[in-house]
Amino acid sequence: MIPEVILFDLDDTLMVEKGSAAAAFIEVSKYARKKYDINPEKFQESVRRNARKLWYELPAHPYCKKIGISSWEGLWANFVGDHEMLQLLASYKSFYQFTSWYNSLKEFKINDKAFAGVLSEMFRRERRKRHLLYPETIEVLDNLASEFQLGLITNGPPDLQWEKINGGKLAKYFEHIIISGEVNFGKPGKEIFKIALDKFKVTKEEVIMIGDSIDRDIEGAKASGIKAVWLNRDSTDQKDLPVQPDYIIKNLKELITLFENKNNMP
Repeated sequence: MIPEVILFDLDDTLMVEKGSAAAAFIEVSKYARKKYDINPEKFQESVRRNARKLWYELPAHPYCKKIGISSWEGLWANFVGDHEMLQLLASYKSFYQFTSWYNSLKEFKINDKAFAGVLSEMFRRERRKRHLLYPETIEVLDNLASEFQLGLITNGPPDLQWEKINGGKLAKYFEHIIISGEVNFGKPGKEIFKIALDKFKVTKEEVIMIGDSIDRDIEGAKASGIKAVWLNRDSTDQKDLPVQPDYIIKNLKELITLFENKNNMP
């Protein structure tokens, strides 16, 4: 059946997430070197490690895993929302963001709480400067939006995901935007895909999912009976995948060709 609805993932599908976070980490780490002459690469690795360790220790971590909030996102999120777990995360925000940087400074024998606060706030600013789209994102969305209904399914806290969406000027392309932190379900769970089907009032056979994550986007879609296109930009080995996508592409532009030939799609 020809799809009526195309669902997109956001992070590292339409918008650069890991690369933007890495650039912000490096920028802050270079600033730290100016004061304390520490290796910026080693320092940012330390911050990531300490943030991840502390993240797993937070009482809200099971919720974060459920809706898909990463430890590095926790370093710049505000966790705005009515859900009790978002409010719990908001109560830990300052502690978590400060302590991640402070613990890393201590690894370098630097006991400077004031500077840890400076670095924490600097990372929040630097990450917010970077709402980068892939070069082909707008062209592809412009092309597909003229013929299909488009939707967005993204994991993460609502405040961050809306910052990214608005920062990239993407909202206008999507009839429905579903954020895990708003609906309390995340990919790869079937619930969030069911929400999408209900919003669009379509059957699973009328939908196709586009995403970069085998574990979240592709596995979740396939478990829900939805066809899936895996965006494999890094040419990851396709052997021993936990689930097989229906199509594999290396660049979003390949979607234009795929859907131009939609009458021949199996």
